[in-house]
Amino acid sequence: MGAIWFISAALLGVAPQVEATSLSGQSLKGELTALTETEAVFQTEDGPKSWPLQDVLEVRWSNTPRQAIAEATIEVRLWEGSRLACQNVRTEKGIAILTHPVLGEFRLPTALLQGIRFAPADAKVDPAWNQFFERQTKSDLLALRKGDVLDHLDGVVGDLTETSLGFLFDGQSVNVKRERVFGVIFAQTANRKLEAPLRVELSTGERFSVSVVKWNEAGPQLVFAGQPPIAVPVEALRSLDWSQGKIAYLSDLEPRSVQYTPFLDTFVWEYRKDQDFEGRPLRLGGRIYSRGLAIHANAKSELMYRLGGDYRRFQATIGIDNEFRLSNTAAVTIQGDGQTLFQQDVSPNIPPKAVDLDVSGIVELRIIVDYGSDKLDIGDRVHFADAKLLK
Repeated sequence: MGAIWFISAALLGVAPQVEATSLSGQSLKGELTALTETEAVFQTEDGPKSWPLQDVLEVRWSNTPRQAIAEATIEVRLWEGSRLACQNVRTEKGIAILTHPVLGEFRLPTALLQGIRFAPADAKVDPAWNQFFERQTKSDLLALRKGDVLDHLDGVVGDLTETSLGFLFDGQSVNVKRERVFGVIFAQTANRKLEAPLRVELSTGERFSVSVVKWNEAGPQLVFAGQPPIAVPVEALRSLDWSQGKIAYLSDLEPRSVQYTPFLDTFVWEYRKDQDFEGRPLRLGGRIYSRGLAIHANAKSELMYRLGGDYRRFQATIGIDNEFRLSNTAAVTIQGDGQTLFQQDVSPNIPPKAVDLDVSGIVELRIIVDYGSDKLDIGDRVHFADAKLLK
């Protein structure tokens, strides 16, 4: 089996540094030294600081390089949406034993598993496999590949060993050779829902949800649904995100409506999520942002989101990437239920504007990007960096 090797930052004499952000918009840089049930503790240049955990939005490691996953060809899906790339999976009496290149061997109740795919990704059958997950079935599903076609049988999945899979089909129990199984999908039942408010991102790029992260002198430990803690090297972490249930990024939401009004029937640039119009990360003022929207003004663009009165604040950093180094301007207007909450021209020559708007009780939020005072389209590419709604 392959493995991922990490060079400890401590061995290099460098403590892993984090950038932390809070719901109120505060940020700090330093070292994460502890996590308890109620607070996060950081060591900063100004000394130790602690934040109430309920106010922490994200902790991101600034010096964690991306690592490749070696020989992790088995994909395990959990009911709360996580996907884990594993090297091996077996089950025994309702318990799944997973071998992961970063987390090592750990156990989860099979009731938390939505599906297991044993074969590597293949564009020829990926659509059919994903469609199986959309089925509402009271039976487990056994997927078998025949050429470029996926077939399936409905039944009850039994124990999974290194070589075979037990399967109850038409009242008969059979053992299927594991090498013949493309994947299995477990029947959905009411108790197969997992409350996992904390999103973890590893250096491998994997993102999954856990109930709790414990952190003390022994380092970080992940807890899945009350199961025993799983130790993880701090060098394998890229971020801890508590935003689920607290925050909604606009790039995760679909607008209720999108309208473009072209000028002289010119080409329409459709808005982008989490990237600029060249497919690169969003950038403002020399800073890179992983989340946000890019909206072009060559056709007046209007995005309407239905909030339903569920949010308190709208926050974003708004500007034009100064790579253009031009004197162009674009007009940005943000409206809530028809009332103007923000209106300003933006330009590469103007520093990005951080906005924090009260949207309490607002049902419809509308974002409008149009030509600015110059009435021209010369690189009018407005970035709404880290655009989000807070509850």
